[in-house]
Amino acid sequence: MTSGFPTHNTQEFFLLLPSMAVMLSCVDGQYSVKAGYNLLVCEELNSNARIANRSLPKSSWKGLWKLKTPSRIKTLLWRANADALPTRANLVKRKVLSDPTCQACGAAQESTLHALWSCPKLSEVCKFSQPLLIHPLPVASPSGCPPPKDWVKANFDGAIFQGRDEAGIGIIIHNDHGLVMAALTQVIPLPTSVEIVEVLAARRALIFASELGFDQVILEGDSEIAIRAMNSEDYSAASFGHIISDIKSFSSHFRALVFQHTRRLGNKVAHRLARAACTFSSSLCTWMEEVPVCTYADYSAETINTT
Repeated sequence: MTSGFPTHNTQEFFLLLPSMAVMLSCVDGQYSVKAGYNLLVCEELNSNARIANRSLPKSSWKGLWKLKTPSRIKTLLWRANADALPTRANLVKRKVLSDPTCQACGAAQESTLHALWSCPKLSEVCKFSQPLLIHPLPVASPSGCPPPKDWVKANFDGAIFQGRDEAGIGIIIHNDHGLVMAALTQVIPLPTSVEIVEVLAARRALIFASELGFDQVILEGDSEIAIRAMNSEDYSAASFGHIISDIKSFSSHFRALVFQHTRRLGNKVAHRLARAACTFSSSLCTWMEEVPVCTYADYSAETINTT
């Protein structure tokens, strides 16, 4: 049975195995670089196929990387699917530990599935966990109506003052009873387009809401372009794309956040604030639980319509 094999040196035999495999795969039994290359390609394809059988479909991976969650969560999911987490079971395989038993429950081996799903001690952790970012809200507040209970709605708008080479930002935040919680106006240098003014106003509204401690926010504006860009899962190649990226990154500061479009009629107070920004003595003005006199008529009408 051993005839033809190099019995005098076992190490030399194993070194010859790759070349023998190449020759056996050739029609004429002669080694060639082309034959070796073809064999390696086939092995690589077979290896990838074996890995793919254990992995998620390609479409699922695309959906994973597009999730609006912190990168560390997406990396955790990827490593979990590849069984690449440093669980005790994996550390035993790598000769780092000798005991694979879960140290939390002591009832089973600490595999990836056990550590992330089936360990009975996980239920104690879930009791204190916070809801993940909701984007968008399943049933958003209708335009012009108060937000759901325990939410706030931050309306924003921008205005351009061509003669002054400046732009104005207006923001008003309502609670779930339709009452004003805060308002803001700010004068900024004139950007190159109206759309940039709108997305700058949206970003400032998010920062304002975060500064006030609100963590469940409906961000509403009358710029359909800006709202569509903020809701898009793709990177925006527009001139304001970097600002959209800032907004999406800043979204992680909130427990829940919705980007919602409204018509100008539902955004009258924010629009009035933006137009009035240049009339105040300071470039940045804020009001707590009230609005400036110049917007009182619009705010009163809006409050009457929502009560």
